[in-house]
Amino acid sequence: MGIRKEIASRLSYEIDRRNISANQAGNLACISDEIIKGYLSEKREINFSEITKICNGFGINSVRFIYSEKYPKPKLAFRNLNFNIQKFASEIENIFLLIEDCLPLINTPKLKRFGNKRYKRDDIISEAAAFASDIQSKYASPEDFISCFSIPVLPIKSNHAEFDAFIINNNKRSAICINISKSPQRIRFSLAHEIAHLLFDMDTEVPIDVFLPNLYWKSEIRENEVPEFFAYKFAEFYLLPYDRIYHISETMPNLNLQECQKIIDQYQTSKNVLANALFDVINFNKYRYIQNEESDYQPSGEQFRRMDWENKSDAEGCVHRKGYINFENIKTLIKGLKNSSEATKVFSFLEDCKQNITKLIKLKSEYYSDKVLLHIAEVLQLDL
Repeated sequence: MGIRKEIASRLSYEIDRRNISANQAGNLACISDEIIKGYLSEKREINFSEITKICNGFGINSVRFIYSEKYPKPKLAFRNLNFNIQKFASEIENIFLLIEDCLPLINTPKLKRFGNKRYKRDDIISEAAAFASDIQSKYASPEDFISCFSIPVLPIKSNHAEFDAFIINNNKRSAICINISKSPQRIRFSLAHEIAHLLFDMDTEVPIDVFLPNLYWKSEIRENEVPEFFAYKFAEFYLLPYDRIYHISETMPNLNLQECQKIIDQYQTSKNVLANALFDVINFNKYRYIQNEESDYQPSGEQFRRMDWENKSDAEGCVHRKGYINFENIKTLIKGLKNSSEATKVFSFLEDCKQNITKLIKLKSEYYSDKVLLHIAEVLQLDL
């Protein structure tokens, strides 16, 4: 393969995985989109200064991009990440490829969603809850799962890069990068979320940049949204077991707030996760809340397109819905609860993860120059 064709192939790969246009790629690299198109079409003569600008714009290693005999194509799903965070994630990926041989092989179970052409919201939630229940019965917490399978976790403190977590995967080696600037409750949710992707999506091309602005509005989920939506719901019911939430939901609208707080504390999570779990369980078992109503209520279809169950008048052709199962009303009912203070234990777990990464790299430090080690330490915020 000629060098122009190889550069075109590598550039096309980097653009496609970010789901951006040639014009956007040019903006990232601070060069014209015509230059980008010239390389993609294999018509432009290679200019190393231009290639370096492109690599810098993407946050990828220019030496690897230009000179590597076999270009690595790790799976890094840029889920919901803007361009600045994509560049940041790419820099972490560069380090991952440098230390890859230091990391253990990952042999997590490979699971498959049942799949359904219609992708009804309730069906996805039911499936996610079932899988989460099974995993939770074997590994009581996300931290237990990660420890059991020796999954490398890269704790990064980043206030400027607004991300929660992402996975880098290459062959049988993976790492979870987690932003420790977030609240401990959110960090634990993110760990559970990424575990879902490890279990279900590592052998597939996960859609990138899928933005889910409101999880309560849709009765049907588009196919490209399923991996993210499923991971959200898996994480939700990994942290809060479905059976416990079902039991609490039976007392609606007179929630046992003491029991709610007990569950939040026991599972080291937040009241927001509880509100989502309650809403999903109530929605999935909605027949319990409408059996005494006189209405032509239907659990799915166009009139149930809004999933926040807002009240509308009969004149609009809608149906009566009980106000207390409105998502906002659920949040109001539990607004006096507190997020679990026990969730801060996750920071001790992440510190152990950081120490493990440090030890693994030091074991093979002779393979790296002092300059490279310094770069690894700076990016991963390690003491090497």
